[in-house]
Amino acid sequence: ALDQCVLGGTQAGMADVKARLESEGFACKLLPVPRPYHTPLLQVAKRDFESALSRITFHTPTVKFLSSVTNDYVA
Repeated sequence: ALDQCVLGGTQAGMADVKARLESEGFACKLLPVPRPYHTPLLQVAKRDFESALSRITFHTPTVKFLSSVTNDYVA
């Protein structure tokens, strides 16, 4: 909806923002998510993930699988 917004950050930061917005009359809800998705707080996880991927040798698939986008075989 055009009248809604999602913010992300630390739990303490989000609690502060929520209190401030509510004091100004805005309705707020903290979403129960396990990670701060789509925020700079995931940069550490991204680095770890990239490091793990760099140690893997990837090969062209040898087993056909069906794409849920094209509804056709990919390999």
